[in-house]
Amino acid sequence: MIFVGDDWAEDHHDVHVMDEAGLRLSSRRLPEGLTGIGQLHALIASHAEEPDHVVIGIETDRGLWVEALVAAGYQVFAINPLAVVSARLDVGVALRVVAELTEDPTAKHDTKSWQGAVDPRGTQRIPRIIGTAKALEHMLEGAPLTAEQELELGLINAIVPDAELVTHAQQTAARLARRSPVAVQAIKRLTYFNTSEPLDTGLDSELAGFIAAGLRPAMKSTLEAFAADMSEFNDSPLSIGAPSWINGTRIDQTT
Repeated sequence: MIFVGDDWAEDHHDVHVMDEAGLRLSSRRLPEGLTGIGQLHALIASHAEEPDHVVIGIETDRGLWVEALVAAGYQVFAINPLAVVSARLDVGVALRVVAELTEDPTAKHDTKSWQGAVDPRGTQRIPRIIGTAKALEHMLEGAPLTAEQELELGLINAIVPDAELVTHAQQTAARLARRSPVAVQAIKRLTYFNTSEPLDTGLDSELAGFIAAGLRPAMKSTLEAFAADMSEFNDSPLSIGAPSWINGTRIDQTT
C-alpha cells in the first residue's frame, strides 16, 4: 500500500508519495493535463503493483484529472484544504504527520514548514484548528511539537503503533462509511464552510442539512432502533457508548 498526496493547482500538481511506514518514496511537481497524468501513472507504477494498493488524497473531487485517477482504479479521496493542517503538499504533509507520530509520544513534528515565510496559506488553516494564540506561537517560532502535544491541540486524533496505523485508518473510514452519507456530507460542509458565517445563517444551514438527512429512507428505521434502545438502556445509546451505534452496525443508515 502506498499513499499519495496531490496538492492541486490550476497548472500543476505537487505530488508526495510515501509508504505505509510514512517514509517518503518520491516528491515531484507534475504539469496539469495528459502529460502530467501520464507521469503520475508512471511514478505510481514504480512503487505499487496494483492500482487498488494506491490511496490518493486530493483537494478536489471533480475535473478530468480526478476522473483519470478514479478510472485507473486508485482509491481517491477528496479532502477539503481547510481540513488539512499544513500547506505545501497539503495531503502529503498531513499523512506524514500521522505516520511520524505513532507509538512514540515523544516524536516531534517540525512546524517550520508552517511559517508564513514558507507558505502563507498556513496562516489561514492553523488558527482554525488550534486557535490564534497557539497558531502564532508555533508559526513564528517554528518549535517542534511532540505527538502528545499534537493530540492535545487537536492536530491529530490518535496516537497508534506504526504497525497498526493503516488498520486504524481503515477502521475509521469503515465506521464513517456506515453513517448516513447525507448527514456526513452536511456535517463536513457546515463545519468547513459555515463556521465563519453569522450564527443565524449557520443555524439555518444546519436546519436545512438536518431536514435533508431526515428525509432519507433509512431515517425511519434508524429512529425506531434508537428509540427502542433508549427505552432499554434508559439513556441515549450514543451517550453510553453502545458499540453497535458507535461502529454503525446497529442499523443500516446508508440508504
